[in-house]
Amino acid sequence: MRTSPDTKRITGMLTLQECIDLSGLEVEEIEAIARHERIPEIVAAELGNHLLATSDGRRRIRRMLADNLSQARHAAD
Repeated sequence: MRTSPDTKRITGMLTLQECIDLSGLEVEEIEAIARHERIPEIVAAELGNHLLATSDGRRRIRRMLADNLSQARHAAD
């Protein structure tokens, strides 16, 4: 991100790493959300952040992790 010298406002786009840092989640959790929902990691970071603000968000994220693990085990059979 950049600061505009004339207005002292922050301009520009956030990087993926900045979104991950702001999400409140670990990288592995974001990767799991992205894999489970078949969405880009940057979108998964936002979805994860939103889920954390809900009463059952942590449970839903854990469910995604469990689903991914189950699919990986099934694929290995």
